[in-house]
Amino acid sequence: MKKTQTILNPILARAFLIDPKIVDVTEECPEDPIEFLDWWWNTKAVDCKDCPLFQTRNSVVRPDGIYGAPIMIVGEGPGFMEDLCIAEDSLIYTDKGLKSIQSIQVDDKVITTNGVFNSVKKVHKKGIKDTLSIRAYGAALPLNCTPDHKVYVMQRIGRSRKNKEDKIIYSDPLWIPAGDIKKGDYLLTPRYKSNMSYTKIDLTHYVQDFVERGGKLYPTTTRSLDSKGRFSSSTTKLNSYLHSTSIGIFRDIQLDYNLGEIIGWYLAEGRVTKSKNISTGVELSLNKKDPIDHLIKLIEKIFGVEGKVYKEPNCVEAIKLGLHSKLLGTLFLSLFGTGSHIKNIPTWFLDTPDDFKQGILDGHFKGDSGFSCSIQLLESLGYLGLSIGKKYSIMKITQPERVVNGRILLEGKLYMISYGTKNPSTTNKVVTIMGDFLCRKVKSIEGANSVCTYDLTIEDDPSFYIANVGLVHNCSLPLVGPLELRGSRCNNCNNCSSCFKSRVLSHPEARTGARRVVKCVPSITTQQQAPGEFYIRSAGSVFDGILLSKWKFTYPRHNWVKYYNEHNPDNKWEHSSPWYITNTTMCRAVDASKLKDEPPPSVAMAKCKKHLVYQVAALEPKIIVALGTKAKEVLLGTTKAKQVARGEIVQSKFGPVICDVHPAHLMRETQKEFVGYGYAKIADTLQKALEYVGLSPHE
Repeated sequence: MKKTQTILNPILARAFLIDPKIVDVTEECPEDPIEFLDWWWNTKAVDCKDCPLFQTRNSVVRPDGIYGAPIMIVGEGPGFMEDLCIAEDSLIYTDKGLKSIQSIQVDDKVITTNGVFNSVKKVHKKGIKDTLSIRAYGAALPLNCTPDHKVYVMQRIGRSRKNKEDKIIYSDPLWIPAGDIKKGDYLLTPRYKSNMSYTKIDLTHYVQDFVERGGKLYPTTTRSLDSKGRFSSSTTKLNSYLHSTSIGIFRDIQLDYNLGEIIGWYLAEGRVTKSKNISTGVELSLNKKDPIDHLIKLIEKIFGVEGKVYKEPNCVEAIKLGLHSKLLGTLFLSLFGTGSHIKNIPTWFLDTPDDFKQGILDGHFKGDSGFSCSIQLLESLGYLGLSIGKKYSIMKITQPERVVNGRILLEGKLYMISYGTKNPSTTNKVVTIMGDFLCRKVKSIEGANSVCTYDLTIEDDPSFYIANVGLVHNCSLPLVGPLELRGSRCNNCNNCSSCFKSRVLSHPEARTGARRVVKCVPSITTQQQAPGEFYIRSAGSVFDGILLSKWKFTYPRHNWVKYYNEHNPDNKWEHSSPWYITNTTMCRAVDASKLKDEPPPSVAMAKCKKHLVYQVAALEPKIIVALGTKAKEVLLGTTKAKQVARGEIVQSKFGPVICDVHPAHLMRETQKEFVGYGYAKIADTLQKALEYVGLSPHE
């Protein structure tokens, strides 16, 4: 990375011209704009404590955009949804299996509130933060998240005495900050909505280098097959190893209970044998008490492979069941992996018949009695069981050094899973199933260490599933269309027990200052976060709604150019994104309860102005869109800001600036007609900015 004296650095020279009072011209920093932004973030921004906002923030919120964007949009400050995050080691149930949140990638699919997979649109690395550790009964892993992060729970609200029995009363499922969760509340895990779309396995999708004869697959060798699918005796005789691995297996295998049982036994006691990194078959480590004859018959019936029994030389009770088939080994390796810490089940097993799933659970339990050193495997098995109505619990135990079937198992982590049948709708159990959710009672809430944290933006749903714990809110919300921000008042609007109390969001006919969001408003949107509940809006989602209303784009702002280029091949946009979005402050300003966003104080904007100067100097935007009074004052000065009208382009030390109201302003309006007018005005301002830089998408 090239460094030079900043007196000669063109970026710092531009910053000095914007505001010479706040730029240190004696520092060294990169000349490359992209490297400069990384330097600025890591040295100036991420640990900034220049103003009082650092005392109440969860994180410093990084700007959103890339170098080369011609338009910089400047808002007031980060909002509620931008200040939340989850610990980096949290496990997420995805379409590719369980993954830590830090390894999630864009376009991965995750389980959401409705029990279906939705795509990840963005991954946010939020930095080091203090978190809470929420432990629940029946969960080996805690939920670690920031205190403000919303979690889907049923709150304990009281007791009732009926028929001489005390009954605890719980609320309907609610999104509440993690810091408000109490011992005795329930964390909720959604049950997967299975569509039973898979009934058999076609082995040709999972194996390679084979020939097919008579409904069986054979590995390709130097020998030929005769008309009956047998190896020709006239060819050169190969060694016994090749002969043993040349056994054919059936191509189409039904997904039934018997196959599930074999798979369960493999997950518990199996491994894929190899020679020179090539699979040679499958081996099960058993003992004399296991149903060996039963397994041999099942394997031969299902796969057409004859099992062979071998005794362990160093253990009288230990037995190995060998299945010498190269293709069978390849199949099991492809589907389940091999090794106690690596084995898992494919996510598409969730869409298989119930008896097949039950067979997997039974086979695994018969083989290992529910024990495993892999939390990922047990979580996958538990969630598979939940899809057929089985509640499950996982506990962590200390494993001493021991000998099992002649193998030495060293001291380390060990987990155990247990299942239960579906319970009636009662709330006096620590782990139970109610409706479409597995409910786990909160055991304890403790402060956790400061850890690196992440968050996700999910398509069409404000939640994602944390393995074995429950649902947590993501940091972004779905798009809204024009004039859909408000709805008519529900019957219990002003005093509704079903309303959210965490944000101020009024609507037509609502009383001024109503501190609740109404659930029962069908005209807001047709997308629900749970039965009878509707999404909470953020200023960012309002901005996206403006984009949608003006140009009818169904993509988020970050995919504008991709969408435009696909639909306008003769007039493509030059840049990968037209927007770079930042704020006058990078820390959230909140009231005392930390539930309601506040405008950033003057002292914070004055201290944070240098960060805005650095970004403008590095990016050199062709025009800046100032959204809100605070942003206008920082860019133009208080006096000039009062003289500038909405949509007017003026020159400033930062360059050309066009101003308009902040999208949050529309959230406080009560007249539907004015909301529509506000949408149109901001859209016109953005249109002017696009035309100013030569990007003029037609409607």
